Amino acid sequence: MSVAYGAGLSGGRRRFVGRSGVAAALVLAAFTVLYVAADSLVRASASVERTYRVQVATARVLQGLTDAETAQRGFLLTRRTDYLAPYEDGRISARRALTDVQDLLGGKIDARDRLRELAPLVDAKLTELEATVSLAREDRWREALETVHGGSGAQAMDAIRMIVSALQAAETELLAGRERRASMTALVLFGCTIASAAMLAWLLWVTLSRLERDIENEVAHRRAVERESEEQRAAREEREWLLEELKHRVKNSLQQIAGILRLQLHDAGGRTAREALANALRRIMAIARVHERLYEGDGPGIVDAGDVVRSICDELSAMLPNGAGIVVDASHVKMPIGMSIPLMLIVNELVTNACLHAAGPDGSGGVHVALEERSEAWALTVSDSGPGVGAGVRDGLGVTLVKRLARQLDAELQTRDVRRGHVVQLLVPREAA
Repeated sequence: MSVAYGAGLSGGRRRFVGRSGVAAALVLAAFTVLYVAADSLVRASASVERTYRVQVATARVLQGLTDAETAQRGFLLTRRTDYLAPYEDGRISARRALTDVQDLLGGKIDARDRLRELAPLVDAKLTELEATVSLAREDRWREALETVHGGSGAQAMDAIRMIVSALQAAETELLAGRERRASMTALVLFGCTIASAAMLAWLLWVTLSRLERDIENEVAHRRAVERESEEQRAAREEREWLLEELKHRVKNSLQQIAGILRLQLHDAGGRTAREALANALRRIMAIARVHERLYEGDGPGIVDAGDVVRSICDELSAMLPNGAGIVVDASHVKMPIGMSIPLMLIVNELVTNACLHAAGPDGSGGVHVALEERSEAWALTVSDSGPGVGAGVRDGLGVTLVKRLARQLDAELQTRDVRRGHVVQLLVPREAA
């Protein structure tokens, strides 16, 4: 019996090591994809910012010349010297803006020809302005006005406007393409995050389920034996070590994923990316809450779902707008771990959606979350006192995830608008456990 017991334990260790290796490989691959997608998103955001800077700089060139020309005309027509200060400001602004445009577009082959045309035209316009102002300062007003009427300055301004319009049109086209690529990258990043969380949750559930069966068999055997041998005691300690090691590694893995998401959320430049990363972080934290309560239940694989619901809602109340209005009514409801993970993800999605979208325009409205154990089903109800969903609203990713998780639990999902607010109720049959 001792030999068989030791051999079974060695097999358990080999299975543990093998599953840990698979989990580590999958998590590493997911992190690699996340890093590449996040890096692409950062580069796309930088390109979008450069495009905006080009458009602002080109507009400043034109505005500076226009301001200088307006002040020049005012000085020539009224002979008032107070026009000379805005004239100098406009001339300096145009020079600086031209330098900025050259710095931003100097490395772009398709913009070099336009830049070679723009710089001499700006110089010619500024030279014409300076010449007329100099003549006027020497009281040669007639010659200054004749220079203006000669039309060279107007022709230069028309040409400058055409070149600036062409540069801005080209940058606008580039901006549209970069924004499309940034959106696609954000979607890829979000998909990889969800896939990583799903793989980790699945590996956690499968591994814990098998180890729990092994532990139950060990406890039954120990009660039947009055006296344990040294070999049996060592084998039991080894199993307990394996379980503690598994708990530690799963907890660290969840913390690492959450930490990476927080770093990416801090560095993300676009609103779409930030929302995707924030939603993914909340889903990871929902799984982490179930894992923290896993070994505090009444038996292997049993979780106090009411306690986890309160913990998730407490954390969401600090992370979400209108979160302070969350009211939780959840007694001590015992559920199997395999059902509690998808249920807690549903709680996370419904409460997040209520806090983000169900509040009134003035920020009023609260969210009520209830979890109760009935004779034939567990009932989860999330309601709010906001304006309701209304007609024509399309299902987003969160609603789609809720529906799929409900099908996984064989649960009935009911939604309805009431006089003030919206109610979502999920009925999970007890026989599904």
